[in-house]
Amino acid sequence: NKLKMMYQNYATFAAALLVAVNNKLAHAKLDFDIFGEPEIFDPTDSITVDHKTCQYEAVVTFDFVNADLPYISNPATDCTLESTACNGNSCLFEIRNAYKFSRKFRKHTGFDHVGIDLSPCGHPPLENFGIPHLNLHAFRVSTKDRQEVNCDVMADPFSCSYTVPQQTPEGRRFFVHAVDADGNLANVPSNFKLKLDAAIPSEGLHVFDKDGAPNAEDWKEPILIMGSYHGTIQFWEPMFPLSFVMGDEAKMVEFNETYVSQTIKSLPSYWSMAYNPSDGITTLIMKGEAESCRKKNKKRKNKI
Repeated sequence: NKLKMMYQNYATFAAALLVAVNNKLAHAKLDFDIFGEPEIFDPTDSITVDHKTCQYEAVVTFDFVNADLPYISNPATDCTLESTACNGNSCLFEIRNAYKFSRKFRKHTGFDHVGIDLSPCGHPPLENFGIPHLNLHAFRVSTKDRQEVNCDVMADPFSCSYTVPQQTPEGRRFFVHAVDADGNLANVPSNFKLKLDAAIPSEGLHVFDKDGAPNAEDWKEPILIMGSYHGTIQFWEPMFPLSFVMGDEAKMVEFNETYVSQTIKSLPSYWSMAYNPSDGITTLIMKGEAESCRKKNKKRKNKI
């Protein structure tokens, strides 16, 4: 019922967030913690690799139902920069939690850790994502490296400016992209486009299917977002509304992905997400070519 009420208040969420973005405090850069408390989601990871084909199947599970996530009871007051309703901070910011994958998982997928990041008030573009949702940022870099992903010129408290030139190498790296000989963005699906006003400190520049993005009020299932920084893929991110991982109804979606001029071979070519209401567990499955693998072939015995 609480979640239903949150979605009914979509317009209020969007309006409150828009006010905050245009607030007089929009020039201020606020600090935030990227480590958080991942243990509240009881995350697990496992991976198997077929050494004949070098294909991996990676499984990650989460318990969002019992994580005691912040509930926005009054968007008009909670979704402001001044609010401290979300763990003592403004609910306009992502509540970030970094879960480090096991060594074997990291070796074969290329993913170092996942940011289990909650957007209690949603985030821009508000017409698409202005509702409470979760962001699973699977990062290809370490948490230490992420702390160097920053800029000196902010457009607002949330993102780096692309209209005012960045003055540091770190800031300029947000806007350096990998393209192929035809000028197409590399290592992303062909329908993905850069979102230049979504250069987020500690994350990267967001890239997604802007033309195919759902309207917020109709958004029901996970979609794929990716992140670029310094000419490479920084993160790979299933993003989904809270309603997908709560309630009494079982849910499951699956996708096949292809990437333009792919050079990062371990990017998932298949992924699925399922929610089981009987135990509250959400399961993410990814399949692809292992980043580190030696094919094992049976040796033929020479006949005399």
